[in-house]
Amino acid sequence: MAQFVKRSRVASAKYEFWPSDLQRAGHTSVEVESDSDLGKHLEKIGKHEVYGVHMARMQKLPCKLIPSSKFRNGAERWWCPIHQGAYGKKAQVVKAEKTKVRCCDQSEALVDFVRSSDIMDLNLVKPGDVKGDSDYCELGIWIGLAPAIDTYNEKAKYFYAGIHVHARKEIGGRKVIDKNFPAVRIKDQTGRFPNIPKAGIVLTTPAALEYLYYMEHHCPVNNDLGVQSLESQGVPRSSVDLTAVVRCKHCEALHEDIGDFFGENYHKKHLCGSCGRDIFGKASIGNPLQLFQRPWRREIVGGKIDPQNREIHIKSSEHRLMCWPSTPALFWSRDAPEIWGIHVHGFNAENERVIDDTYGAVYVDGKKLDRAQLFEDMLNNSFWMVEEAEMAAEAEELEDD
Repeated sequence: MAQFVKRSRVASAKYEFWPSDLQRAGHTSVEVESDSDLGKHLEKIGKHEVYGVHMARMQKLPCKLIPSSKFRNGAERWWCPIHQGAYGKKAQVVKAEKTKVRCCDQSEALVDFVRSSDIMDLNLVKPGDVKGDSDYCELGIWIGLAPAIDTYNEKAKYFYAGIHVHARKEIGGRKVIDKNFPAVRIKDQTGRFPNIPKAGIVLTTPAALEYLYYMEHHCPVNNDLGVQSLESQGVPRSSVDLTAVVRCKHCEALHEDIGDFFGENYHKKHLCGSCGRDIFGKASIGNPLQLFQRPWRREIVGGKIDPQNREIHIKSSEHRLMCWPSTPALFWSRDAPEIWGIHVHGFNAENERVIDDTYGAVYVDGKKLDRAQLFEDMLNNSFWMVEEAEMAAEAEELEDD
C-alpha cells in the first residue's frame, strides 16, 4: 500500500526590495524561504540600528531565480526579482556550471530591502475612528531627500533617501510622527481615496521620486511664481501623465516605471520586475502612487499662511544651516493647504537647533536663495550612490528633515 508523507511547509518571510540606484527600477515584493541562501543571508543582517526593523541599504545579495518566459531560441529563461535581472543565456549557464552558482545579469547591482511585516502601517481613518496604534486622522507624506545646503556638518555627509511622515491622531493636533522611514504602507478607511486597494500601497523611494517629478509639473504654485519651464528649473522630467494601474496579468503586481527613459516616455510594453514577463497595453507610464491623486491646495508661506515667515535673514557667521526647498506631498489628507517655501534648520555655536521652520524667502549673508537651484542641488546630493557607492559605509539615515 502506498504511503503518503505529509511534507512540512518551509518557513518563509516576505520582503520588499528596490535598487539602491533610485533611477533603475521600482520595488518588488518577494517571498523568501528561510532555508535558502538568500534567506540565510538576510537573517544574518539583522535589525537596522536606526529604525529597529529588519532592513538594510546598498546590499550585495544572492539571487532568487524563478521560472519566467522563454528566450527567442526556446531556451528556458529565469528571472530574479531581487535584482530584476534574467538568467539562462548560454554564457551564464556555462559560468554557473563552473562556479556552481547561478546569477542573473544584474546580480552585481546593490539593493535596499525591508521585511514586509516591519513596514510602518499608516491607516487613514475618520476622526472618531482612531483606535489602533496605526490609525491616524491626518497624514502628510513626502519623499525625504538630502539637504540642498548643508553647512552644519563639517565634512560632506551622505544621506539616504527615505519617506518622510507627518501623522496626527486629532484634527489639527500635535504631530505624533515627524520622521523618515525606509518605506511605509498606506491604507484608507475614510473613503476619500477609493482607489487605494484594501491591502494598501507600499511606498518606496524609486516610485516616490518619479511621483515628485510628476507633481512638480502639476503644482499650481509654480504658476503663481511665474515658472515657465520646469525642465530649466532642475526637474529632470517633462510634463507627462501617469497611469496608476499597469498590472501584470501573470503575477498581478503593479508596475512602476522608473528612470530617464521609462519615467519619461510612454510605452506599450513594460517588463514586470516581479516575474520578468512582458506587460502589454496602451502606451503609458505606470506609477501606483497616482492612486493618491487629490485636489491641489497649496499656499506660499508669508501670504495667507504664516505671514510672520515671509522672509528670514541669516548670517553664516552666526548659524550653520541645513536647507530644503518645499516639495509637493506624495499623500495629503489634511483639509488645510500644503505650505510652499524653503525649510531651514539653523544651529548656533553650541550645536543647538534654534531655527526649524519654513519661510517664503531665505537670505543668507544678504543673498536670496533660489528655489530652483535648491531643488537641483537636493537631487544631486541624493544621487551620490550612483557614482560613489563606496561611501555607503559612511552614509546616514536622514531621520528628520
